[in-house]
Amino acid sequence: MKGLGWLFLAFLLSSRVEALMLHELEASVTDALAVQIAEAELARAQGLVQQRRAEVGVEVFGSGGIADNVEVKDVDQTRSFQALSGTLGLRYPLLGSRLREQLALLGAQTELKVADARRGLARMEVLRILRQRFIAYWRHQRRIALSRAFSGRERDVGDLLFKRQQKGLVLEADRLEFMTAFAGARREEAKSEAVRRHARATLELLTNQRLAEFVADYPLMPQPCLEEGALRLKLWESNPELAALRHILEAKGHPLNFNHLAGIESGVNLGESFLHDFSGGDTGHATVLSVDLRMPLDFLGASRSARDQAAAILSKARLELELRMRELEGEAPSRSLNLLIESRKRR
Repeated sequence: MKGLGWLFLAFLLSSRVEALMLHELEASVTDALAVQIAEAELARAQGLVQQRRAEVGVEVFGSGGIADNVEVKDVDQTRSFQALSGTLGLRYPLLGSRLREQLALLGAQTELKVADARRGLARMEVLRILRQRFIAYWRHQRRIALSRAFSGRERDVGDLLFKRQQKGLVLEADRLEFMTAFAGARREEAKSEAVRRHARATLELLTNQRLAEFVADYPLMPQPCLEEGALRLKLWESNPELAALRHILEAKGHPLNFNHLAGIESGVNLGESFLHDFSGGDTGHATVLSVDLRMPLDFLGASRSARDQAAAILSKARLELELRMRELEGEAPSRSLNLLIESRKRR
């Protein structure tokens, strides 16, 4: 390790570039395009909640028009005239109409919770890939330093082997075989350089910024949780994907989805109407309080079918959560092993 440390120091000095630490890149995770997309979706969901909240409750309605009217005055006499009419009033939704507004608000609030969870998932995924690419960059940077140090001795070793071959101490075939090790080192350096460049391009994409040439410092990361039971508990409590599915399940199980009055559209209306007769110049008005009601002829059958659909949707949401939870639990042991392997690679 000490030898590799000196090689890394020599690589750093020869490169004449600044060292960059992992936490400096982690601070730019919020600038990642994937996270910004999730932020935009969250902003849309916030606006939708505000819109649905504003749509709940009292509504304004109105109408107006002009008509040619024929009025029967007696058996042999009629009167034709034009009149302007209009209505303006307030409507308060009842029964299924109000329920529909409440369900729309509930759906928007659920979308907001899910969008927030998916933003957390986007951050977590970007952070995971960023750490992997930074470790790859750091590891192949060390390999490049090692290859360059080895290749730097090619002339000295070549001269030594040539002299020993001239003295009959080394066969020509052995000398050539020994020298192929330097060609192999150059090939490995080229491969590591390609991996390092690819890792750097990925880091630039994840942080949404151009990175100057840099030397990766030792990647310090939080100590991973390697105990299987604790890791599973952590997945259940803090995994954003599971959180999103729990929010969906909670919304689908809300009592509003099972209300038997959902199929009845109704409302109470309070309005003022007027009628202006152009021929006589008279204007009349009326204040009207009314209740409207509309529902399917087979209301009971429609209501039963709607509740059956809601129950099926709830069951689907519950099964999707259970399926994903089991998948993550199955992945937990391999994740623990991968974290352990990654932590050991950095030693």
